[in-house]
Amino acid sequence: MTKQRGWTVGALVAVIVGVVAALGVSSGWFGSGSPGIDSSKSGVIVRYDGRDYWVSDYEVADAVLGETLATDLLFQDTTADVKAIEGQDPAVTVAAYLPPLSSASPTAGWRLVSTDPGYWTDQENVRANAALFVTAP
Repeated sequence: MTKQRGWTVGALVAVIVGVVAALGVSSGWFGSGSPGIDSSKSGVIVRYDGRDYWVSDYEVADAVLGETLATDLLFQDTTADVKAIEGQDPAVTVAAYLPPLSSASPTAGWRLVSTDPGYWTDQENVRANAALFVTAP
């Protein structure tokens, strides 16, 4: 009788732990991404100065690159350097020197990265800032 009770209690504990774990994962209780990041957003990010900067496919022109803000930041399986962009608030938009990322970004270069990805998906805003880019959008 004691042996059967032990198995019953063990099975009940396993079920409870399984339910709590499933609820925790689905609710984001346990490590489901980085704190403070909106999980509805996706994409490649560079972390600089405690902020997440979403990487765009826009290559920043050398003429508008400002001071070096950071070097050798961890990025995927390599590192990235970050520079200010003239006329842009570095808390929102900077340039990161990144390796080739996709067919839209097939070469290494200074990519525009921003804490506000919506700002740089607004085509009117992109056109208004065309002077920042190597190739005008």
